[in-house]
Amino acid sequence: MKKMMISLLLVLLGALCIGGAGCAEGTLTVTLNDGAPIPYLDGTDSLMITDPEGLRGVTGAANATLEDITPGCTLTLQNISLTDDVLAVFFRVQSEAPLNLWAGLTPDALSYAIPRLNCLMNGAYLAKVGLNQEAYLPDEENTLCCLAVYSLPEPLPDGAALDIGVGEKLFTVRIDRSRAQDPTVAYAPMQEETVCYVPYSESGREETCTLIIERIAFTPFGGRILMQMKQNQTSSFPLEDFTLYDDQGSRLPLFDQTYSYNSNASEEHPFWVRNEKWFAGGQDACALTIVPTVYGDSLDGKNNDRLVPIDSLPADVTLANGTQLRVLSFSADENGFIVPVMIKEGITYWLREFADAQGNDLSFNYISGQSAHRKTGVIQLEGAWSEFYKDRIVPMVTQEQIDEIRYLVFNTTNLNDYPLWEKAITVKLR
Repeated sequence: MKKMMISLLLVLLGALCIGGAGCAEGTLTVTLNDGAPIPYLDGTDSLMITDPEGLRGVTGAANATLEDITPGCTLTLQNISLTDDVLAVFFRVQSEAPLNLWAGLTPDALSYAIPRLNCLMNGAYLAKVGLNQEAYLPDEENTLCCLAVYSLPEPLPDGAALDIGVGEKLFTVRIDRSRAQDPTVAYAPMQEETVCYVPYSESGREETCTLIIERIAFTPFGGRILMQMKQNQTSSFPLEDFTLYDDQGSRLPLFDQTYSYNSNASEEHPFWVRNEKWFAGGQDACALTIVPTVYGDSLDGKNNDRLVPIDSLPADVTLANGTQLRVLSFSADENGFIVPVMIKEGITYWLREFADAQGNDLSFNYISGQSAHRKTGVIQLEGAWSEFYKDRIVPMVTQEQIDEIRYLVFNTTNLNDYPLWEKAITVKLR
């Protein structure tokens, strides 16, 4: 069960809490820009927060505790942030028993240990486009510091009451925005486009996407493109894969994305759904250009391997399909590894394996994932060494084995991926 994606292993997560909504345990008011400390910021260099100082202007203290969300487990709401684009909840989980960190200790792996929050408005689950989370381990034993960021399809109405908590244990939270100083710079182009092209050259099938570029925002959590997409039975293809450039021709890194569909859509009754992508940079641009991606023929086999010596890092590598990466570093211990990379050109790439001094594969088992530094655009390729042992996933790699690693082995799955510039969409911001 080699290198399986964490998302496929969710069923194994010993979740701290899952449950339906219940009665609120109390009511609290959170005043944004109240000057209160944000303890989360003092313990980590967050990958998701791009503007910590600006974030303070849209953040307030919550200071509410939910006891026994599961036996012996306490959740403390610390701070809440709110802008027109996001609702962010900062909270801490403390457990009498050791935390179940089955997926490892890398940033992406820790995000899977975060309790599932319930977040409701007017008795229904909060409408959201996407949810991104991160967590870190402070010095305190059996404690996890957590951040959950809900991206919103529309701004929350003033005075809205939210029920936030776990299972049946909820607090009613009213957010006072009267003192907020929001650093977000946003544009609402409402630009409608219809794009027809062949996204996969092997299939030869032309697809059509009708979309409205609703909002482009530069937030304390990075840049965001919010799009409405028309979904029906015969035309449900979203403009999912594209590259993004500013008006100086600089490529802007893309990462976390949400794409949704409505299976009830039809030609007679189409649905408009909201999707999004997050990106780094572009704050000073007067326009952004979206360029659809065409994927070429599939590749297979080790002939397309590129071996990158770890003692040469940082290093540039060009893959068989023309993708150019800047591999920044490599770090590993008995828990897992992190390989930060920047995409300079191209689309698809794959950290396939590790190799020894002779270039031979080292067949380690690991659960792979990745996280993005939203300010710099660096993608962290991550993995937690793993084996099944007595029905549990546990690290089974020694430091001596890690010391054998001399090369990172990169590969690609597609040949001749390229940006389709003749279908580019330019969005003026100012």
